[in-house]
Amino acid sequence: MLVKSRIVVSPQSKLSLRPVWITILFLLPCLGLTYALNEWTGATPYIPSNILVLTMVNVDLILLVLLALLLSRNLVKAVFERHYGSGFQSKLILAFVGFSLIPSGLLFIVASGLLTNSVNNWFSIQVEQSLKGALEVAQSYYQDQQTHIQQSGQAIRDEIVRRNLLLLRREKALRVALERKRVEHGLAAVEVWSPHMELLGSATDPHFPEGELGRPMEPVLEQAIAGVQELLFEPTSFGKLMLIALPITSSSTAAVSATNTANAIVVAYRIFPESVVAKGEDIVSSYEDYRQLKAFKNPIKTTYIVSFAVIAMAILFSATWFGVYLARRITVPMEKLAEGTKAVAAGNLSVHIDTKADGEMGTLMESFNTMANDLRVSNAELVKAQKVAVWREVAQRIAHEIKNPLTPIQLSAQRLRKKVLEGADGIQETVQDATGIIINEVQSLMRLVDSFSTFARMPEPVMAEESLHDVIRDVSMLYTTSQRDVEVNHSLDDAVPPISIDREQMKRVFVNLFENAIEAMDHKGKIWVRTRYDAQQRKVYVEVEDEGKGIRPEDRDRLFLPYFSNTKNGTGLGLAIVNRIITDHHGQIRVLTNVSVGTTFFMELLVGKNGEHVAVASQGVNHG
Repeated sequence: MLVKSRIVVSPQSKLSLRPVWITILFLLPCLGLTYALNEWTGATPYIPSNILVLTMVNVDLILLVLLALLLSRNLVKAVFERHYGSGFQSKLILAFVGFSLIPSGLLFIVASGLLTNSVNNWFSIQVEQSLKGALEVAQSYYQDQQTHIQQSGQAIRDEIVRRNLLLLRREKALRVALERKRVEHGLAAVEVWSPHMELLGSATDPHFPEGELGRPMEPVLEQAIAGVQELLFEPTSFGKLMLIALPITSSSTAAVSATNTANAIVVAYRIFPESVVAKGEDIVSSYEDYRQLKAFKNPIKTTYIVSFAVIAMAILFSATWFGVYLARRITVPMEKLAEGTKAVAAGNLSVHIDTKADGEMGTLMESFNTMANDLRVSNAELVKAQKVAVWREVAQRIAHEIKNPLTPIQLSAQRLRKKVLEGADGIQETVQDATGIIINEVQSLMRLVDSFSTFARMPEPVMAEESLHDVIRDVSMLYTTSQRDVEVNHSLDDAVPPISIDREQMKRVFVNLFENAIEAMDHKGKIWVRTRYDAQQRKVYVEVEDEGKGIRPEDRDRLFLPYFSNTKNGTGLGLAIVNRIITDHHGQIRVLTNVSVGTTFFMELLVGKNGEHVAVASQGVNHG
């Protein structure tokens, strides 16, 4: 029964998508952090916080190591895998890597250089000096304003003490003096408070929103009452308010008190516009950020350089993976096609490639399957036709071979019958001649039948470790004793090891070769038998050479066909039997015809490994 062979694509031949998903899972957090960093910084340069810098460095390093491992794995597999199509796969991967490595490398070098220059410019001496100078200007401005309001408050206090404006019934003079000093010193407001937290007098800028000042914080007034000068900044809806509270003690007034506590408090107000305050705060904040982040100059550069390296590595990994994917899409079907071709070449015409492929490769697979099926059908028809032709030829040959001895038998019988019926003299001599002819022809028929039987019922070889030289010597001795005009010469290599053969069948091989040689030499001449062992190739070579007439070129292709013979008394089964025996020993047959005279039969015996011996014979010309 014919068993249909299928060649399928194994799961290992399919490219795994797991490395791609792992890469995507690691890329998503990196992209998320990058997006968050962009949203957090806005239009400012990429200067993240300390935690974000460390996070980005760690994530980028992990991703870089992962991509490097995956890329190395793909490259190592492409280089060291030794299967069908691995050479093409390696070349394709190297081509993809080369095409992506050059632009990626150039991009990485240029981007890293630009990034390094940009980071160096961010933290350059000029930038630091500019920020420090702006901070010093802002601090100097605030210091000047503090000095100014302090001097203004002291001048107002001195004016109040000098003119004794805190006495009773001088409230109007106090208000006039406060307004004049307010305008003179450019203050937003001036107030005088009693130790009991009562407002004694005030002067306010008319542009200042009414009710915006309110009452100073009690801790400030309490500190001033205790004789401590207090300077305070308070935020308002229109800017920052700077106020100073100065105590008016008994030593500085006309009304002398027994204690050194304040008899009144002078509170002076000055307004800083919101725009000025915001710019000052920006300067201070920028300088503090710059000073803190200057220590992260190298980590910041490392973060983005590693990010560029990750991008370049991702490009290389993608190119490598795509090269492997594309190569396997081509080489896997080609590998299966090669296996199918080898199977067909080995004689297995029932092979069928079962693989899913698109486009031209799928068409090629279908064409191969169709071809194999057509070959299987054609081979079956050819075998059937060959069997019919062989049996026709066998019938014709048998009829011819049987007819040849039957004719003299018939003639002898008719002659004998005629002599008996006539009663002629000499009947005894006639009977003797006729029966002799009949006996000879019957023996010829028996030999023919024996040859047919031997060829048709060739037994299976029984292999055993035998010495090939012993077989050669035994056969040679038979012919040196029976054929006096035939000389057999030996040149045997002592290095030839024992070979696993069927001794009796191998003796029949040499018997038939010697019979052919003797027939070709007309029973007179020399036969040479040579052996040689090739230890490197583990082969034994055997040559059987004669001095016969050789073979015609047109008969070379028919030498080993049954019933082919170019001699008068040959059955055409000698070399066919030799061919059958050598074939059973897993061998082949060749012929080497000499240039001048004679023919050389060449046999090659393969000595297998681990004591397993295989005979391969190369045989020459059929002489009979």
